[in-house]
Amino acid sequence: MLHLRRSHALEHCERPQPPRRDPTVALLRPMALAGALLLGASAPRPAQAGANDAIHLAWNDCRAGAAASADLVFDCFSNTELFQLVCGLTLSATLDSVIAVEVVVDVQHQDPALPAWWQVGTSGCRALALEASAGLQSTSECAGAWGPSGLALLQGFDVGQPRGGANQVRIRAVAAVVSDSARTWSAATPYAVLTLSLDSRFSSGTGACTGCIPGACLVLNSMLVKRLPGGTGDVFLSNPWMGDGNRVTWQGGGSADCEAVPIRRATWGQVKSLYR
Repeated sequence: MLHLRRSHALEHCERPQPPRRDPTVALLRPMALAGALLLGASAPRPAQAGANDAIHLAWNDCRAGAAASADLVFDCFSNTELFQLVCGLTLSATLDSVIAVEVVVDVQHQDPALPAWWQVGTSGCRALALEASAGLQSTSECAGAWGPSGLALLQGFDVGQPRGGANQVRIRAVAAVVSDSARTWSAATPYAVLTLSLDSRFSSGTGACTGCIPGACLVLNSMLVKRLPGGTGDVFLSNPWMGDGNRVTWQGGGSADCEAVPIRRATWGQVKSLYR
């Protein structure tokens, strides 16, 4: 369990500058990658993952890494912390021609409605406090999925999804490489596929956004692995790693129900709706 200490360098009467961000996000936007990678209505049905293929989620590191944590506890006194939520996968067989992965993470908060601190989309109290990157700042047992050429982008932050709750939000993001840098992933290797970076701006002092302390559950719902056209096709993964290895908690989770958001054994219609 991670405990973060209070920073005494803050001036409570002014809003600090946010932490320095990964430059890959700025590079990706002009490429309009998100639109090109969305699963269209006419796209062929992706193959289901093998029984031993799995997705995993952790704070600080890929789930198999030594620094990984399934819970993050924050005292909410600092505006300059950066929390990394690492989305990963492990495959039972080698997979080649990989060019992108689309990720769906669902958040279930313990409060009746998503509080201001979690309003981190393009609008809200903490607008743009959440970003995506294809890299990982620190890892041990886990391999990087993309090498130096990976790029990432947030595709959506949809409050009220997946099941209409005011205390739920669906996060959609994509990591990718250009087609001439397609990747081959090895069997039985944990890969760090995409990192969601959540910063702590406006947690404390004048102008603070309320709702940092209550608990929440975050669930990596699924991944859609996209491959070069003309190959054996895309792969849809939703099996959790080692039981509940696709979920983490914030502040211990509180009374948030992790079972309120995962979709199990999705139909083809449900799969398409995840990535629109």
